[in-house]
Amino acid sequence: AVPRKYDVESTKIDLLEPLKKLDLDVYLGSDKVKELLIKLDTIKNLHSNLKFKRNYCKFTTSLKKGKIPIEYINLVDTNYLRLKSRKSKKSISFPLFFNSDFAEFLGYLVGDGNVCKRCLQISNEDEEIIKRVVELSKNLFGIVPSLRRDFRTAKMYKVTIASETLVYILS
Repeated sequence: AVPRKYDVESTKIDLLEPLKKLDLDVYLGSDKVKELLIKLDTIKNLHSNLKFKRNYCKFTTSLKKGKIPIEYINLVDTNYLRLKSRKSKKSISFPLFFNSDFAEFLGYLVGDGNVCKRCLQISNEDEEIIKRVVELSKNLFGIVPSLRRDFRTAKMYKVTIASETLVYILS
């Protein structure tokens, strides 16, 4: 018999530092970005020191809209950040710490899923698992996935989580 739950003493695994290596923008709101810019350098120097280069006009416009490159985020008082890759159209919520829900989602993805160019797909016959994957997608990333029948077997369903940002982060 395998126990359903196994208690393990763990430490918090911070995901912010690995995320800083990616070309992502964070939605903080214009007030928080202004506060952050006061602590940082001039906008011109920030732009010239960007790890991933971008147009100066678009950079300043995005700062005014409350969007800042993730490499300038240091201390965050929340457990989630609103992130968007530059190629993506929509932003997602993403956890800053590796938690049990995120680990469970990654387990479903590795075990029963695949990563496409613009989406993640998880297929399974168990209705309970399908419902749990949909719930995790909503809770972790703020994405409502699509659910379709997969005709490989009689009871197979496919959950599709369409997000270029999420694919970029997990690839």
